[in-house]
Amino acid sequence: MWTIKKTFRNLGRVREIFSQVVYYGFGRFLDETNLSSVIGYGKKIVTLGKAKDIEKLPEEVRFRKLLESLGPTFVKVGQFLSTRGDIFPEKFTKELEKLQDEVLPFKYSEAVRQVESNLGKELSSMFKEFSREPVASASIAQVHKAVLHDGTEVAVKVKRPGIETKIEHDLAILIFLAGVAEKYNQEAKNIQLLEVTQEFADQLNKELNFVLEANYIEKFRDYFSKNDNIFIPQVMWEYTDMDVLTMEFVKGTPIDNIKELEEKDIDMVKLSETGVDFYLKQVFEFGFFHADPHPGNFLVTDKGETAILDFGIIGKVDRKLLEHLSAVFLGLINFDIESIIEEMVSFGLIDRDADLRKIQRDMMDVILPVYGQNIGNVDVVLLLNDIIDIGRKHYFKFPIDYLLIFKTFSFLESSGRKLNPDFNFLNFAEPYAKKILLKKYSPSYLFNDFREISSNYSDVLRRAPKDYKILVDKLKEDDLSINFIHRNLDVMSREMDRSANRLSFSIIIAAIVLSSSLFILADVGPKILDIPFLGLFGFVIASFLGLGLAIGIFKSGKL
Repeated sequence: MWTIKKTFRNLGRVREIFSQVVYYGFGRFLDETNLSSVIGYGKKIVTLGKAKDIEKLPEEVRFRKLLESLGPTFVKVGQFLSTRGDIFPEKFTKELEKLQDEVLPFKYSEAVRQVESNLGKELSSMFKEFSREPVASASIAQVHKAVLHDGTEVAVKVKRPGIETKIEHDLAILIFLAGVAEKYNQEAKNIQLLEVTQEFADQLNKELNFVLEANYIEKFRDYFSKNDNIFIPQVMWEYTDMDVLTMEFVKGTPIDNIKELEEKDIDMVKLSETGVDFYLKQVFEFGFFHADPHPGNFLVTDKGETAILDFGIIGKVDRKLLEHLSAVFLGLINFDIESIIEEMVSFGLIDRDADLRKIQRDMMDVILPVYGQNIGNVDVVLLLNDIIDIGRKHYFKFPIDYLLIFKTFSFLESSGRKLNPDFNFLNFAEPYAKKILLKKYSPSYLFNDFREISSNYSDVLRRAPKDYKILVDKLKEDDLSINFIHRNLDVMSREMDRSANRLSFSIIIAAIVLSSSLFILADVGPKILDIPFLGLFGFVIASFLGLGLAIGIFKSGKL
């Protein structure tokens, strides 16, 4: 109910979104999900809204432009969807990767006010220098270079004023519309659109929490403190809160600027190995990982260190996911299709009721072309994308962290090959995966598993006598009830009611038309223009009622 209230409090924004959807040629989506009737758009009106110049563009380009036109929240939606190859085909995800989270900076005076009000001090008492122009400006925040009074150069990330309210309203609208779409459209239900939207909302809300980001920076800094090849900036806690994040300022060369790196005589092979080691340690050892890998977040210092920036998006890896990934990667390395599918079913990615033979055949089409090749020649990016394509076709239930890991590994493979043509991700992943699976059968691991299982069974046995007594008492008192849920029965009931009402209304209109015709044929009663008044009046009433019925059917989008 809260979401519905929030949505209709911003009805103007909803109509703006719908107008842009129509303008960029996606009015059909509103029809197919019944969203056009929610806000009152008629079916034919919706589908006639495509502009001529826009119509010529490919649909993936139109979709990107649509998201850009709707502002920062929807740019974030696009960036999120660029990781969801299980929902969109590759041409869409590739296009969405072009979305730039860059907007015009807000005023210097607003930045100063935001810093002073949140940190409770005057700017001059905190910083010796504070740049008037930001060094970077994005939808959530902008970054100013500053100097502390002890001479330390820092980067001050300042949240955009009012951004939380705007995002809150947009997210409420998106969640409501996703729920409606899932209710009326089978494809939306298959991809669990509402759950996907809620995952996006959770992720974006975490990005707004600068204290959480600062804590993750400290965690990463602690984990890699003994690694001379990795540089994590230090957080200045005295100048950090929910809306302001201050850390060391990092100078370096973007990791994709190969020409400048070569001019500085940076060891490219070492750089590629440092990056993959950094991520594999996170995924296979630490249990969480930096989940926003793109060249702008990786700088190479003059010392050859890889500096990591922007910890707003963090992926999580629990023990179950870790063991699953290890088994899948070893299955890929060994080209063992059956073990991969069995593992995916066991993990819950694939429904047990799914057509496993079809999935196996599709998986064979992906695996067999590389079967027998040297592991170093396998294109990991292509392989992972093909697996995600199969997942989209068969509606695999990919957790968001699973896809973030795939995106990260794809980035490592493509970036590593740019730095070092002989680089192959699987060569580095294999020993990590084997280590995890061997650990699974170690005595200490098995003992912990046994202890956990014993504890669970102990709880069951402890509760059994009481649960048995409750069950017997209910049977004696004839008080045992079973809740039976009819899925989608409410939808069918509403449709039947609507159909019955329309049928009744049509019969009434037909009766009025028939009786009016009889009055005219009988030629009795007062007349207008030599036509019996009662017959003419009946036809007028029937015309209005019929027009009203036609408009109602038209607006519902179900002719």
